[in-house]
Amino acid sequence: MFLIMCRANVENPPETDTANGAAKSVTVGTVNLSVKKLTLYVDNTAGETVKLSIASALEKASNLQWACAPDGIAKVDGSGLEVKVLPLAVGTTILTVTGTPKEGYKYKSDKKVEASCEITVAAGVVLTPAQLNLSTGGTGTTVTLNMPANYKTALAGGQATIEWSSTNTSVARVTAADPTSDTATVTPQLADGTAEIQATFKPGAGSPLQETSSICDVTVTIPPTTGQDEPVPGQEATYDLMVKFGMKSPGYKLSTITSTDVSETFTHLSAYLKTLPANAVNPYGGLETIRMGDFIELPSLFIAKYTDSNVVIAEEVNIPSNVGNGKLQLVIVAINPYYGKNSNGTVTPHLIFQFKNAPGTGKMNATTADTSGYSNSSIRYYLMLRYYLALVAAGVPESVFWNITRKVPYDDPNFSWNNLLGFDYSTIKDYVWLPTEYEITGQATLQSSDQMHFSYYNSNDRRLKVVTYPDNNGCYWTSSSTRSAYFQAIGSSGTVVAQLNSTTKQGIAPAFAIK
Repeated sequence: MFLIMCRANVENPPETDTANGAAKSVTVGTVNLSVKKLTLYVDNTAGETVKLSIASALEKASNLQWACAPDGIAKVDGSGLEVKVLPLAVGTTILTVTGTPKEGYKYKSDKKVEASCEITVAAGVVLTPAQLNLSTGGTGTTVTLNMPANYKTALAGGQATIEWSSTNTSVARVTAADPTSDTATVTPQLADGTAEIQATFKPGAGSPLQETSSICDVTVTIPPTTGQDEPVPGQEATYDLMVKFGMKSPGYKLSTITSTDVSETFTHLSAYLKTLPANAVNPYGGLETIRMGDFIELPSLFIAKYTDSNVVIAEEVNIPSNVGNGKLQLVIVAINPYYGKNSNGTVTPHLIFQFKNAPGTGKMNATTADTSGYSNSSIRYYLMLRYYLALVAAGVPESVFWNITRKVPYDDPNFSWNNLLGFDYSTIKDYVWLPTEYEITGQATLQSSDQMHFSYYNSNDRRLKVVTYPDNNGCYWTSSSTRSAYFQAIGSSGTVVAQLNSTTKQGIAPAFAIK
């Protein structure tokens, strides 16, 4: 819309009274333009009429001059009391008319008639609404490209098309029924942020119309979690994150879960973390709506067999669905445990997930000759090369993993020797890993000051895990070693079992960090 705001400066000049031969004061009335608001489009070649309306003696004014400044936005066609204003380009200009009196009226030389209007020239199409505020994963919203009648005629006759686009398709996408549709649907995606939806009117060859565009600004935010009371920081709970973030309704059956549901839930959760302030003082850093014990269920899990030095470290794992004991639940076992403890000193909000149970078993090493602890163990490579890909295939997006730097115990008498060569086996930076004895129990024979205890495991019964291998008494590996041939595990009572031979099969229940 083009708005013309008019203002006029009017003097009351003396007029000669011819009957008495004396000068007298004459009220000349109001000086204004004939329109208060005017809508123009850049392709309106016919222009719009603007009339100067004055009264009394000033109707006899002569030498009326019309001008637009700055020029290039609009121009005046015609002269006298009535002219046409023709749009030239998008922008704002001031239309001014000035005049001096005709002969026979005695004015001072510095007196004149003047009126001016602010004219705004806009594009030929306007996208409405001009702004949308949406929630991640929400339903689509319709936007409409409004246009002059001649544009609509060209569009309906197939002499023009509309091109729709988004500047950030991970935040919002736009779709239209066909290239001649003046409406489209804007659908928010799973990432929060901003995007510009642009609609471009594209006239056909030889058309007198101009190509013009209009933009709708879209903001997508993470919706607040719902369906539960506000928790007390640190209070354990067992809420299904798929329900919490709206992927599933309460009471759904496992058979309805897909890897897409898992992916969308993790994407929502990661995006939610990014909205929170980093706060090294508050260990929850704004994460009070997410609690330890909250979980995500995997619909299935396939892990390929892994062999090291011709020794089978782990057999193939193929679990098509949950068998009723929580094998495929990924549970939040710690919230922001590495604030100030990761090597770069950041306080990025993050969560630690670990399998509720051990979906498979394996050997820590191919032989007992290893001397570099967990850092150079066969099981570590198995997790990096097999488990990581299995989690991604089950729906955990690669983008949410955080390969945070962690300290692990190191029991090698030649450690300083290795360190001089640039190898530091006391730290790892993996996407998927085994927790240490200290991270699970809060106690350790060998431990690093940079390790953290996962608060979820605050009792022995919470540390119990069902293991698929039937002959190992429910033990599952930790990454804590006491000597080259032996490692520690968590046993069937939830306490540490020390000095298990690294070539025996024990349960594998890996963990990973997301941010």
